[in-house]
Amino acid sequence: MKVQLSQKLAHKLSRFKRDEDGSIVVLTLFLIIAMIWTAGIAVDMMRFETYRARLQSTIDRAVLAAADLDSCLGTGADPAEVVRDYVEKNGFGNQLGDISVMTTDSSCEVTAQATVDVNTIFMKLIGFGETNSGVQTLGTTASSGATESIHDVEISLVLDVSGSMRGTKIEQLRTSATDFVRTVHETVEQDRLSFSIVPYSTTVSIGADLYSQYRTRFSHNDSYCLDLPESTYLTTQIPHNTRYDQSAHFDADGGASFSTVRAATQWVCNPDPASYVLPFTNNLAVMEEHIAALEADAWTSIEMGANWGVALLDPDTRPIAQGLANQGMIDQVYASHPADYDIGNTLKVLVLMTDGENTRDYVLSTSHRHQWSDVWFAWNMEYDDDGNFLGDNFAYSQNLVATAADASLRGVNETYQDANSSQQFFVQDPEVNNFDGDGIFGEDYYLVEGEFVDHDNRPWTDLRRDDSPPVWWDDRYGARQQYNDIWRRFTIRAHAWNFRGDQYNDFGLFNAWYDDIVTVTYSDDKDERLDHVCSAAKAEGIVVFSIGFEVSNRAAEVMEDCATSPNHFYRVDGLEIASAFNSIANQISALRLFQ
Repeated sequence: MKVQLSQKLAHKLSRFKRDEDGSIVVLTLFLIIAMIWTAGIAVDMMRFETYRARLQSTIDRAVLAAADLDSCLGTGADPAEVVRDYVEKNGFGNQLGDISVMTTDSSCEVTAQATVDVNTIFMKLIGFGETNSGVQTLGTTASSGATESIHDVEISLVLDVSGSMRGTKIEQLRTSATDFVRTVHETVEQDRLSFSIVPYSTTVSIGADLYSQYRTRFSHNDSYCLDLPESTYLTTQIPHNTRYDQSAHFDADGGASFSTVRAATQWVCNPDPASYVLPFTNNLAVMEEHIAALEADAWTSIEMGANWGVALLDPDTRPIAQGLANQGMIDQVYASHPADYDIGNTLKVLVLMTDGENTRDYVLSTSHRHQWSDVWFAWNMEYDDDGNFLGDNFAYSQNLVATAADASLRGVNETYQDANSSQQFFVQDPEVNNFDGDGIFGEDYYLVEGEFVDHDNRPWTDLRRDDSPPVWWDDRYGARQQYNDIWRRFTIRAHAWNFRGDQYNDFGLFNAWYDDIVTVTYSDDKDERLDHVCSAAKAEGIVVFSIGFEVSNRAAEVMEDCATSPNHFYRVDGLEIASAFNSIANQISALRLFQ
């Protein structure tokens, strides 16, 4: 049967509608067009960003160059002309807009604007209804400003002079620190710079001048340190209106021996003037001399050095500086130092250096300082057969009051209870075991009462206190000692062993007696203090540089945490310490030109 033409056409049309061959081609064409548009847009944006970045970089460099103080405030080129020159040489002369220059006697501020319009290649083709109806150009405004101003600079240079710095280390420190102060001194105008140099070891010896400006208790003139409360580590202040305990003058480290009383030699507070804090100065010769005299000794208290260094940058210390200036101890120009924190033209810098970790420090109980002890100093009296006074062993007693470093104090100051020429110090003692071997048990060797019998108005040494009458007993004179008299001569351990052990015939009292009167602070607590004081300093805007000189990984971590940023911490070995100080000096010089 012959099929009709219309049926054939209908059948073919039906097959055509069901046939999906070629549909992917259409989709691909649309995707290709979209990709071309997207790539074209990206090309236009890249061209635009290239021009914009070039223009912004040119404007930035132009205003930085124009704000240079030597040029801006001196006889150099006009800042606006410097900007124009930079921009024109980089091909953006037609894009430059407004230029503003503002100057004072210590600052120069330059701002500039420029616009850029970049013709598009592809984006203008993306339009509807007519050709080139898309985005024709991409434009933006680049602006930049720079301020260079002279800053006053206040620096606390805090230096580790503990025992581990002995030998070549202290020599390298002297050289590097001297070069540091010279470099900064040369690059900062003298009337805009002040230094405070803070050496530290077991503690910080602030010196007689600075000490005289604080209110203190338990005062003496043997050395000059303060026992600071924990609260001072939580802020940048060592408040000037607070009363502090002066640190006792004592040797907490020296040992003891059964047969001798060892002389005190390693003082908790270093009495050497070379170890004193040098506050508020810009006298280069004085700073060089002070640094050259530094010696290494004792333990390490980084947090104490930092505490004093930060306090000498804190405006609360200004009354101290005023007092020093009024008494002629520092130059009058520093009477207004330290500046307030919120003054925009003062850069405050702490440079903190160590070669190790925090170790320990000691505080002596306030009940064993100026109080009367039960220890007496005595010497023999000699008479002829008629009872006439002939003299005493006064020459030997003078020998005993020599300086603690005198070798004559070693191995001769025995404490058994008799008065021969090698046994001059006594403790009131019931002597239940006949310690002196004279066959008498239970005797009081030195009575705390008794009438003084004066023979020939004999002289007294400085060991006699005016308010402590000497006593006469069994042909012996004596002068009662205050505890601070004892600590000038004997180590704490020597006293605990020879006096207290002998007194009660119980040498188990040795450690207990020592621990009772000496408080020791160790590394972990000291690191926590350091963290607090560094955090307080950074919160106030003090720039903290730290140097770890041949330190352990633990010490490096502690010192890096203290610094303003990891880039402000220097871990160095050997001669690299000089490079560290030099880098810090250069950074200080750059920072004072704030941009």
